[in-house]
Amino acid sequence: MNDNYIVTSIEDYFEFLQAEKKHSYKDIIMKYELNKEVGTGIYERIILNPQLEVGIMDYTFNKDIIMLYDLSPNYFEIAYCNEGKMIIYEENIGVKKAFDEHKISINVRESASGYMKYLKGQKYKTISIYTNKSYVEKLLEPYANNICFKSIWNSINDKTSNELYLGNIANTQQIKIFEEIMSCTLPSMTRLLYLNGKVMELIASEFEKLKEGFLINNNSICIKSYDIEKLELARKLIVDNMENPLSINELAREVGLNTNKLKKGFKCLYNKTIFGYLRDKKMEKAKELLLSEEKTIAQIASEIGYANPSQFSAAFKKKYGINPKELQKKVEFKITG
Repeated sequence: MNDNYIVTSIEDYFEFLQAEKKHSYKDIIMKYELNKEVGTGIYERIILNPQLEVGIMDYTFNKDIIMLYDLSPNYFEIAYCNEGKMIIYEENIGVKKAFDEHKISINVRESASGYMKYLKGQKYKTISIYTNKSYVEKLLEPYANNICFKSIWNSINDKTSNELYLGNIANTQQIKIFEEIMSCTLPSMTRLLYLNGKVMELIASEFEKLKEGFLINNNSICIKSYDIEKLELARKLIVDNMENPLSINELAREVGLNTNKLKKGFKCLYNKTIFGYLRDKKMEKAKELLLSEEKTIAQIASEIGYANPSQFSAAFKKKYGINPKELQKKVEFKITG
């Protein structure tokens, strides 16, 4: 097995693990058996509709498996671990996590690359629900002006926020839903209807759980629906003026809110302070420039509003765990090496 194999799709995943398709129902329900050189077990892939599928994994590996991945943009995943413990490292955000029993993780990324490590001799039973952001947005469309749902979605959709990605303990209701998904033995077509309902129930359950946490964490702050557009304008102005940021007073005047409502409302909607959001966006822009353009550290620092390159380097390292110069050297090595 090639340790440098990069997985970019579910088909790549099966090829890497040498899993062979053993059963297929109209290419809607497919079962893949793990090659005995790699381990034992079955992965079931269930396509509920062209934009939504469920993956049920029941594998035991006979050696440690490290799999690199580089996934397409705008995907949305809810993952649940019933048994086992895998190590996942997400390169884009510099986060390493252990995904283990009864954890539920929500992953929304513009793109994702990193690795997953499965451990020898450990049984893995997991469920993953794959779709894309536009599909979830369509589901939430009737609630687009509801402050709680809008705030929750903005929080989930913020790629700088890793709390949900790192995994939370599933509640009793969610564990029951996942167990019902795994144990369903209905005939094929009836099973598809059943699982579609269970996936919708699961999404509803997760949003309800997040809604409760949101109301607690934000002290039940109330924002009128017509203020949401003003707060979104504030967010856009922050991003558009990174090099010369507006003060809180200037930003408040531009969007037509008082400073108190601006600060509290922004934190409520985006789960970040205005300064924290600006800082994260600056670091994201800097990383993009470091990876894609031949500019000096001083030039990049200036472009995102840092007069002092040393202060920029310190902020970048605090965010990503690596200083800008080291990242540039890694990129240069990949290109020339």
